[in-house]
Amino acid sequence: MYKVLFHIELDAIEPLKVAIGNINNLLKEIPKSQCDIVVVANYKGPLLFVKNMFDQELYTDIKKLHEMGVVFLMCNNSLNNLNLRKEDLIEEVGVTKAGILEIIKRQAEGYAYVRT
Repeated sequence: MYKVLFHIELDAIEPLKVAIGNINNLLKEIPKSQCDIVVVANYKGPLLFVKNMFDQELYTDIKKLHEMGVVFLMCNNSLNNLNLRKEDLIEEVGVTKAGILEIIKRQAEGYAYVRT
């Protein structure tokens, strides 16, 4: 089983597009049944997942990946700092207590770390 964590910390759209592209390329080579893929957004990254804040094509890609089992997690500490609530975000994302702790735990579990 391949395990990979994509880390997004800025609110620039390009890193998110790069992560989505990398995930799609990975899934062209390795079946999803052989991959555990997690995207963790902290600092300003959660701003990219606010409802109605990005184009439909990107949302469609995220929704498709979510349906395939890719997990998108937002840092709750970052949400608080950004004055955001879970309800402000697209429904395809979850929330983790502390993004940095999520990243550290996943790396300890053998996840490859990719920062975009």
